[in-house]
Amino acid sequence: MAEESDRNWKIEVFAALRRVLESNAASAERELASIAQAYEGETKSSAGDKYETAREMLSQARSMQSRLQDEARSALDWLGRQDLSAMRESISFGALARLPEGWYLVCPFPLQLEVDGQAVRCMSLASPLGQVLKGARAGEVRDFRGKAIEVREVV
Repeated sequence: MAEESDRNWKIEVFAALRRVLESNAASAERELASIAQAYEGETKSSAGDKYETAREMLSQARSMQSRLQDEARSALDWLGRQDLSAMRESISFGALARLPEGWYLVCPFPLQLEVDGQAVRCMSLASPLGQVLKGARAGEVRDFRGKAIEVREVV
């Protein structure tokens, strides 16, 4: 029965992550539409420098929002490829691990979310902590910057 509750917890975490990513993508899309509207409304005045500065600022904002939208879509694509029924035995992509500091989801993008009142941090295997914990199993202790980190559970 513990495995079933672990599977349900993992499904809840992934559902919460999907909601956050979809919200981020939609927010970026709204911002891009707003920027496009402002860009079209920008008229050339007698103060050419002011016009050019405003257009450059809008262009930079558009680039930033496009990047945020691309990141959210890429993260959603990654999420869609995950097999939620697969239970992990060691820390790898898609694993949900409980450490003394709380829950960590191993994924290719940094994020933090809250699920049922518990913080869940997303970490990459390329991060310093991810590199130390890669392949660790429940019950293993790894050293991270002089501190012992016990892997309490891997789902």
